[in-house]
Amino acid sequence: MTSTGSNPAIEGALRVASDALGQGDLDGAEAAFKRGLEAGEDPRLVGGLALIALQRGDLDGAIEHGRKAAVEGAPVEVWFNLGWALEQRQELDEAAGCYQSAFLVAPVRPEPALALLRLQQSPDGEDGAAEPVPLDTLQRLDLYGALAEGLRSGELPGDDWTGTHQWAVERGAPWGPVAGWLVRQGAHTDSMVMDQLSRRDEHLGDAVIAGMLLGEPDSLRSVLQASDDVLLIGADDRHISPAGPGRPLDPAAPFLVVRHTEGEDRAQIPLQRTHAALVFGLFSRIIGLLGGEEPGAVFTVDSAVHIGPRRVWMIGGIAEAEVVASWSGKDSDGNPIDPRLLPGDRPVPAGDVPLLLPKVDAKSLRTVVAEASMEPACEVEDGVIHFDADAVGQHPDAWAALIQRLAGWVPDGQASVALWRQAGDEKVALLHRKEAPTVFTLTPAWPAEFDELELPVPAALQLLGRALMQAPRSGKLYG
Repeated sequence: MTSTGSNPAIEGALRVASDALGQGDLDGAEAAFKRGLEAGEDPRLVGGLALIALQRGDLDGAIEHGRKAAVEGAPVEVWFNLGWALEQRQELDEAAGCYQSAFLVAPVRPEPALALLRLQQSPDGEDGAAEPVPLDTLQRLDLYGALAEGLRSGELPGDDWTGTHQWAVERGAPWGPVAGWLVRQGAHTDSMVMDQLSRRDEHLGDAVIAGMLLGEPDSLRSVLQASDDVLLIGADDRHISPAGPGRPLDPAAPFLVVRHTEGEDRAQIPLQRTHAALVFGLFSRIIGLLGGEEPGAVFTVDSAVHIGPRRVWMIGGIAEAEVVASWSGKDSDGNPIDPRLLPGDRPVPAGDVPLLLPKVDAKSLRTVVAEASMEPACEVEDGVIHFDADAVGQHPDAWAALIQRLAGWVPDGQASVALWRQAGDEKVALLHRKEAPTVFTLTPAWPAEFDELELPVPAALQLLGRALMQAPRSGKLYG
């Protein structure tokens, strides 16, 4: 079946049928579709009859009309509706093929991707793309910028993935697996993508960073001076305080402080608390303006309001990379931590860290917390204490005494774990019933998988990244 193109009779029949469907008049819509077919063949008309059959619960009719309508040039609804009818009949292979066609016709629509995942198929059907592909941190931040600009300007329709798809195509991302991942995140529109992904990176909205910028001296200085987002200071200028420019809650202040000595080909990013995602966006915009053979930026990212792994971000002229620290830990005697105690790679809100004490009632827990004078830092309910990881770290002796007492309430044969931050260090304590808690200090380390420097950025940035990964934190910037 072929379309007759812009046939006035067909277009008129489609309008009448659409109005009838909008009013719930299936008989009127069916009559309009049939009148249109008297003027010429068009997959939209036959697809309309398939839709009418679906609305009436007539799967045989829906499949019969759908197969006739499902030709090259048929709209996405024809392919999707046929796939759905076939799926109800358990003709899953043909249903998946129809969903694949629907996805290729309209790759910005989430419904075909969702249907394919339901059938355990990969959107777009490409070999080797069976698993949805998650976006790494820097990809997500780049996508934020692209979508925010489009949504703010009103250029994106807001009811599908138009902007996200455009972003993926421009960067050569495998759209099918990316679409599958987005569906699994519950992100079916560009605005939902922004909402869902920003939740994954809330720890970057208030972070402690430090690092280095590389570039040709004159270009480096002129670019930094020209940016309203940067406060440029000299070698002898006083280092900013934690309450100074760059704090994320002060929209009037520059969100980045850079120290630069005139004539030097590198500039220091002093340790400061700011919005890491905004800093990444700034560097991504200006990196090509810095001049020199290998301009770039490299800096560490430590969350301020979460506890979790340190990150090193490296941004070169044509590529960027993120390295997430691997954790190691030792107790006060130098004994290594059991790897099972190492925290995962997802940040934990510092203001609400749970310490599990099964079967202990809230009244008993509240009593020992009060006796340790730790009430402001802890909230209690049956079987768990929720504590502020920075607040307890400001009272190390009282906290040590409290967790030692709590260890006696851990059930026999079980263990509990406490994770907190003390003067910039992250601490983990293992609580057993019959022995004093063992406290380990966590140390961020360059992951072994990147030992061969196989990253898409210049070697100079990678070497700086290694050095920065081991740099100490400043406790005054937390809590």
